[in-house]
Amino acid sequence: MTSVEFHIVPSFCNAWPLISVEVNGQDLWTDHVDHPQTVTVNFAAEETNCVKIKYLNKRKGPVVWDTVIDENGKILQDQNCVISEIKIGGSRCDFLLLELLYHYQENGTAESGLYGFMSSQGYYKFEFPQDVYGWVSEQRKSRMLKNPKKNSSLDYWTNYMGDSPATDSLIVEIESLLDQL
Repeated sequence: MTSVEFHIVPSFCNAWPLISVEVNGQDLWTDHVDHPQTVTVNFAAEETNCVKIKYLNKRKGPVVWDTVIDENGKILQDQNCVISEIKIGGSRCDFLLLELLYHYQENGTAESGLYGFMSSQGYYKFEFPQDVYGWVSEQRKSRMLKNPKKNSSLDYWTNYMGDSPATDSLIVEIESLLDQL
Protein backbone atom coordinates (compact mmCIF):
# COMPACT_ATOMS: atom_id res chain seq x y z
CA MET A 1 0.00 0.00 0.00
CA THR A 2 1.04 3.55 -0.64
CA SER A 3 -0.63 6.89 -0.08
CA VAL A 4 -1.05 10.32 -1.55
CA GLU A 5 -1.59 13.11 0.93
CA PHE A 6 -2.18 16.77 0.25
CA HIS A 7 -3.10 19.83 2.26
CA ILE A 8 -5.93 21.90 0.82
CA VAL A 9 -7.26 25.33 1.77
CA PRO A 10 -10.79 26.23 0.51
CA SER A 11 -12.55 29.53 -0.04
CA PHE A 12 -16.35 29.86 0.16
CA CYS A 13 -18.77 31.54 -2.24
CA ASN A 14 -22.36 30.16 -2.43
CA ALA A 15 -20.98 26.71 -1.56
CA TRP A 16 -17.77 25.03 -0.46
CA PRO A 17 -15.53 23.49 -3.13
CA LEU A 18 -16.28 19.87 -4.01
CA ILE A 19 -13.01 17.98 -4.46
CA SER A 20 -12.41 14.45 -5.70
CA VAL A 21 -9.29 12.29 -5.77
CA GLU A 22 -8.94 9.64 -8.45
CA VAL A 23 -6.07 7.15 -8.45
CA ASN A 24 -5.51 4.81 -11.38
CA GLY A 25 -9.03 5.44 -12.67
CA GLN A 26 -10.80 4.85 -9.35
CA ASP A 27 -12.50 7.61 -7.34
CA LEU A 28 -11.13 7.11 -3.83
CA TRP A 29 -12.31 10.29 -2.10
CA THR A 30 -14.95 12.97 -2.78
CA ASP A 31 -16.15 15.62 -0.36
CA HIS A 32 -16.89 19.29 0.13
CA VAL A 33 -13.88 20.99 1.68
CA ASP A 34 -15.16 23.45 4.29
CA HIS A 35 -11.94 24.09 6.22
CA PRO A 36 -8.19 23.76 5.68
CA GLN A 37 -7.45 20.06 5.91
CA THR A 38 -5.13 17.27 4.93
CA VAL A 39 -6.62 14.62 2.66
CA THR A 40 -5.03 11.16 2.55
CA VAL A 41 -5.92 8.36 0.14
CA ASN A 42 -4.40 4.89 0.42
CA PHE A 43 -4.16 2.47 -2.49
CA ALA A 44 -2.26 -0.51 -3.85
CA ALA A 45 0.53 0.90 -5.98
CA GLU A 46 0.73 -0.26 -9.57
CA GLU A 47 3.76 -0.21 -11.87
CA THR A 48 2.71 3.31 -12.94
CA ASN A 49 0.27 5.36 -10.85
CA CYS A 50 -1.86 8.27 -12.03
CA VAL A 51 -3.43 10.70 -9.55
CA LYS A 52 -6.05 13.33 -10.41
CA ILE A 53 -7.12 15.93 -7.87
CA LYS A 54 -10.37 17.29 -9.31
CA TYR A 55 -12.33 20.46 -8.54
CA LEU A 56 -15.94 19.66 -9.44
CA ASN A 57 -18.40 22.41 -8.58
CA LYS A 58 -17.24 25.92 -9.52
CA ARG A 59 -20.12 27.64 -11.34
CA LYS A 60 -19.65 30.47 -13.83
CA GLY A 61 -23.21 31.40 -14.68
CA PRO A 62 -25.54 31.97 -16.28
CA VAL A 63 -27.73 31.57 -13.15
CA VAL A 64 -25.21 31.06 -10.32
CA TRP A 65 -21.77 32.68 -10.17
CA ASP A 66 -19.30 31.40 -7.58
CA THR A 67 -17.31 34.62 -7.85
CA VAL A 68 -18.75 37.91 -6.61
CA ILE A 69 -17.21 41.14 -7.91
CA ASP A 70 -17.95 44.79 -7.24
CA GLU A 71 -18.70 47.49 -9.85
CA ASN A 72 -14.94 48.05 -10.34
CA GLY A 73 -14.22 44.39 -11.05
CA LYS A 74 -12.62 43.72 -7.67
CA ILE A 75 -13.28 40.19 -6.38
CA LEU A 76 -15.24 40.32 -3.14
CA GLN A 77 -15.85 36.60 -2.70
CA ASP A 78 -14.62 33.60 -4.67
CA GLN A 79 -14.97 29.85 -4.40
CA ASN A 80 -11.59 28.21 -4.98
CA CYS A 81 -9.04 25.83 -3.46
CA VAL A 82 -5.30 25.88 -2.98
CA ILE A 83 -3.18 22.76 -2.61
CA SER A 84 -0.25 23.75 -0.44
CA GLU A 85 1.58 20.48 0.17
CA ILE A 86 1.79 17.06 -1.52
CA LYS A 87 3.22 13.86 -0.06
CA ILE A 88 3.52 10.55 -1.85
CA GLY A 89 4.26 7.54 0.32
CA GLY A 90 5.06 9.93 3.15
CA SER A 91 7.70 11.80 1.10
CA ARG A 92 7.21 15.52 0.52
CA CYS A 93 6.74 16.22 -3.16
CA ASP A 94 6.02 19.94 -3.08
CA PHE A 95 8.25 20.27 -6.16
CA LEU A 96 5.19 19.03 -8.07
CA LEU A 97 3.32 22.24 -7.23
CA LEU A 98 5.85 24.20 -9.27
CA GLU A 99 5.34 22.12 -12.41
CA LEU A 100 1.83 20.68 -12.41
CA LEU A 101 -0.49 21.66 -15.23
CA TYR A 102 -4.03 22.58 -14.26
CA HIS A 103 -6.45 21.16 -16.84
CA TYR A 104 -9.57 23.33 -17.20
CA GLN A 105 -12.80 21.43 -17.80
CA GLU A 106 -14.61 24.32 -19.51
CA ASN A 107 -12.25 24.82 -22.46
CA GLY A 108 -9.85 21.88 -22.36
CA THR A 109 -6.75 24.02 -21.90
CA ALA A 110 -3.96 23.47 -19.40
CA GLU A 111 -2.00 26.08 -17.48
CA SER A 112 1.21 25.88 -15.47
CA GLY A 113 2.64 28.09 -12.76
CA LEU A 114 -0.48 28.10 -10.60
CA TYR A 115 1.30 26.53 -7.58
CA GLY A 116 -1.68 24.47 -6.48
CA PHE A 117 -4.37 27.12 -7.13
CA MET A 118 -7.69 25.83 -8.49
CA SER A 119 -10.09 28.58 -9.59
CA SER A 120 -12.29 26.74 -12.11
CA GLN A 121 -13.60 23.24 -12.63
CA GLY A 122 -10.73 21.01 -13.70
CA TYR A 123 -7.94 18.89 -12.28
CA TYR A 124 -4.27 18.46 -11.49
CA LYS A 125 -2.75 15.22 -12.70
CA PHE A 126 0.57 13.60 -11.85
CA GLU A 127 2.12 10.18 -12.33
CA PHE A 128 4.75 8.24 -10.44
CA PRO A 129 6.14 4.68 -10.52
CA GLN A 130 5.71 1.92 -7.95
CA ASP A 131 9.21 2.69 -6.65
CA VAL A 132 8.07 5.95 -5.08
CA TYR A 133 11.20 6.56 -3.03
CA GLY A 134 13.58 6.07 -5.94
CA TRP A 135 11.42 8.36 -8.08
CA VAL A 136 11.25 11.07 -5.40
CA SER A 137 15.01 10.88 -4.94
CA GLU A 138 15.60 11.24 -8.69
CA GLN A 139 13.10 14.09 -8.95
CA ARG A 140 14.78 15.99 -6.13
CA LYS A 141 18.25 15.27 -7.51
CA SER A 142 17.30 16.59 -10.95
CA ARG A 143 16.01 19.84 -9.43
CA MET A 144 18.95 20.63 -7.18
CA LEU A 145 20.66 23.93 -7.78
CA LYS A 146 24.19 23.88 -9.11
CA ASN A 147 26.50 26.81 -9.47
CA PRO A 148 28.49 26.53 -12.72
CA LYS A 149 30.95 29.17 -11.41
CA LYS A 150 31.56 27.58 -8.03
CA ASN A 151 34.85 28.42 -6.35
CA SER A 152 34.69 25.53 -3.93
CA SER A 153 34.57 21.77 -3.94
CA LEU A 154 31.12 22.08 -2.33
CA ASP A 155 27.80 22.45 -4.12
CA TYR A 156 24.15 21.75 -3.42
CA TRP A 157 24.33 18.33 -5.04
CA THR A 158 26.93 17.01 -2.61
CA ASN A 159 24.94 18.36 0.31
CA TYR A 160 28.09 19.96 1.68
CA MET A 161 30.30 16.92 1.23
CA GLY A 162 33.44 17.49 -0.77
CA ASP A 163 33.52 16.42 -4.41
CA SER A 164 36.24 13.83 -4.56
CA PRO A 165 36.92 10.24 -5.63
CA ALA A 166 37.16 9.31 -1.94
CA THR A 167 33.62 10.62 -1.32
CA ASP A 168 32.32 8.78 -4.38
CA SER A 169 33.85 5.49 -3.25
CA LEU A 170 32.47 5.99 0.27
CA ILE A 171 28.98 6.47 -1.17
CA VAL A 172 29.32 3.30 -3.27
CA GLU A 173 30.50 1.38 -0.19
CA ILE A 174 27.56 2.63 1.89
CA GLU A 175 25.09 1.74 -0.87
CA SER A 176 26.47 -1.81 -1.07
CA LEU A 177 26.20 -2.19 2.72
CA LEU A 178 22.60 -0.97 2.61
CA ASP A 179 21.82 -3.52 -0.12
CA GLN A 180 23.00 -6.27 2.25
CA LEU A 181 20.53 -5.28 4.96
